[in-house]
Amino acid sequence: MRFTDDVYTFLSEIRFNNYKEWFEPRKAFYNSEIYQPLVALGDALYSALADENLKLRVTRIYKDITIPPHTRYRDTFYIYLRGEALWWSQNPSLFVRLSPEGFSYGFQLTKPKPVIMEKFRNSIDRFLAVLPEGFDLGGEMYKRPKPCEDPSLQKYFLLKGIELSRSGEAPTDEISGALRQLIPVYRYFESLIDEQAEDAAAEKLELEDSMIPFEQVHLPEPDF
Repeated sequence: MRFTDDVYTFLSEIRFNNYKEWFEPRKAFYNSEIYQPLVALGDALYSALADENLKLRVTRIYKDITIPPHTRYRDTFYIYLRGEALWWSQNPSLFVRLSPEGFSYGFQLTKPKPVIMEKFRNSIDRFLAVLPEGFDLGGEMYKRPKPCEDPSLQKYFLLKGIELSRSGEAPTDEISGALRQLIPVYRYFESLIDEQAEDAAAEKLELEDSMIPFEQVHLPEPDF
């Protein structure tokens, strides 16, 4: 996949010219040089990974101005391949990202519940067993590092969210191959979320079983 220098110039400029009067004369450029190529790439990746039963989403330039940053247009675009979820940021995704900073692709779990990252730290061996080589590790970090007895694992214990990525434009089959390498990581985090849901359901059931049925509650007789 190749984007021209004009595309990256557009992305840089809309970041600082985020208003309708600037965008409208350049709307056709956005549609032909950014959105349509991303849709085509998304379709190709979706087909290449069809056996994984993931959903495809390609972000558009328009965004909700009430959500930070409070801008009308995006300067960063994503192709997402992921499962059904109510809160996308709390669930794993395979992604392609096009931004003023460049082109990248990989895996991300941006804002997982704290309990998921606790499960991650407690099952780090399972994660390392499916971690492929050749991806850069990133993600939001805790302000206070979590305790870690093994210095070689400290970089993982710092993570509040996680991203594994490669940077630079590449042929579509190379991108799809890299994303397929990350499927075991995707499934690993998916399993942690499923485990947490099962734990929560079991705790709820245990709580319900420990409660005294209302009909067995003896209320004091009124004294009047």
